[in-house]
Amino acid sequence: MRPENATKNRWAARTAYARLCIAVKDITTEKVKVAVKAKFHYNSDWKTVNLGDVTVPAPFGYLADLSDMKEKKMEDMKSKIAERIASLIPAVEEVKEKAEKWQDACSS
Repeated sequence: MRPENATKNRWAARTAYARLCIAVKDITTEKVKVAVKAKFHYNSDWKTVNLGDVTVPAPFGYLADLSDMKEKKMEDMKSKIAERIASLIPAVEEVKEKAEKWQDACSS
């Protein structure tokens, strides 16, 4: 557009844009509450529109639960291993006793 025609066209010199604004209001282990608004700019003037609060489910509690489950499984596995080792000890004692008897029989 030529500069001499710019004053004839009312849209030529005007700019418009918008901004989306988000502010965190509350955070819990289960959700995040945010306030949302939009700001509009046109011809060096700003207008604001409140879009309300939005609640977003958060996975924070899930991740903590998952970590707890992993810890419990590790503890369960440790106790199972300890039980199996403990169940082998009587067998080891029996083998040791038999070995001592054979040693005594061979040495006499």
